[in-house]
Amino acid sequence: MCELKHMDVENDKIEFDPEKYNNISIKVTGHLHGTITLLRANNPDTTLCQIINKIYVTDDHIKVKITPTYSENQLTLLIEGPIHYAKVKHETEVIFPHSLKSLESFTVVATNTSVEALALPTLFFDRYNIQTTNGSIDSRLLKSTNVILQSTNGSITGTYQPLANFIAETSNGGIDSSITSSSQLSNIELKSVNGSIKGFYRFSTNFLAETTNGSINIQGHLKENENIDARLGSTNGAVALTLSKVYAGRFQLETSWGPTSVSELNDVKFDNFSRSVKTGTKGLARPGSGNIKLSTMNAGAKLEFI
Repeated sequence: MCELKHMDVENDKIEFDPEKYNNISIKVTGHLHGTITLLRANNPDTTLCQIINKIYVTDDHIKVKITPTYSENQLTLLIEGPIHYAKVKHETEVIFPHSLKSLESFTVVATNTSVEALALPTLFFDRYNIQTTNGSIDSRLLKSTNVILQSTNGSITGTYQPLANFIAETSNGGIDSSITSSSQLSNIELKSVNGSIKGFYRFSTNFLAETTNGSINIQGHLKENENIDARLGSTNGAVALTLSKVYAGRFQLETSWGPTSVSELNDVKFDNFSRSVKTGTKGLARPGSGNIKLSTMNAGAKLEFI
């Protein structure tokens, strides 16, 4: 078995002023696999951002190319692996200075790469967009106006504090994330194929969770008088929503073969109460106050208020 060994590559370490280049994009292509990690600098006095790439290969003849491109306020870093199959690994670190308070955008489009943002509680992204194939996405307390996460053959996890929109989509992987924003978001979308969806979410005005061949188990936090339109649906998986009891509005649970259940509180009124269908209202249901729909085909649906 050939062991991986470190190889020096031109531009494997770059430094730049993030106040000048406030939009950062990283693209990874070709036959290589690895990680991209976002973190703060150890040196509190530095004002420059660093991107450090460690490249490991089995053969010195393997070609890996790293190309930075600077244009206006945009830095694009292209990491190109071999066109044909080769055993190549990259470890990429994006190191932000402590003085940097915000970025306009951070984008990753990568193959065979996992992306992780370590704790960055004092760094704000206006737009955080990660797209990866054969890799997972994870973040710890990431703050952004808009968060878009897309993975193929990988999971999406972590804690996020978006201000407006949170979108997470994965194929052949699950979603297990937490939204802890203090104010109500406009939109949360969670979509999975062949994976489960779960986590704790500060409920948005529009909330969508849907999966094929997976279960849904959501804990939702809602403040009094906040309106929501929530839809949770699964094919071949159970659907469960636990929501703050301050919710007021309509609910609808439907299954093809499984049972349905709703917390039977004093302010819960049913207008349809059968094994596979339950509809009704909770609290003072007025036009536009709230709407919840849970649906599944081959399992049960459960709505609980706490």
